[in-house]
Amino acid sequence: MTELVTITPYSEAKGITKIKFAFTAAADGTATGETVSAYTGFIYYVVSDPGTTAPTTLWDFQLQDEDNYDTLGGAGADRSATVTEFLQMSSDGLGDVLDSKLTLEVSGAGSGGDGIIIVHIMS
Repeated sequence: MTELVTITPYSEAKGITKIKFAFTAAADGTATGETVSAYTGFIYYVVSDPGTTAPTTLWDFQLQDEDNYDTLGGAGADRSATVTEFLQMSSDGLGDVLDSKLTLEVSGAGSGGDGIIIVHIMS
């Protein structure tokens, strides 16, 4: 299985930018993809949605900035293989990003496990 990450940035509206990462994990359960553009703002809201080929239970993801820090502060760990889950700045300790590209790093998803990560950044 070959990993695949498709990144779809949406236009900013009312101070919020939306980025959609759709991934399919490689045989080792990992997937990585970097945005083309750099972003600045607070990671406000994140959705993790397992796909049709569900990732392995308790799969993980990080959203790394260019300095290799997880802007989610570890909150993307131990995700459900069957249920859409949400992270919020106010309750999950999400961080910020300053003029940096973002890299999605998925691990433990199982061979061919897929899903969608949607990130909202508030400027």
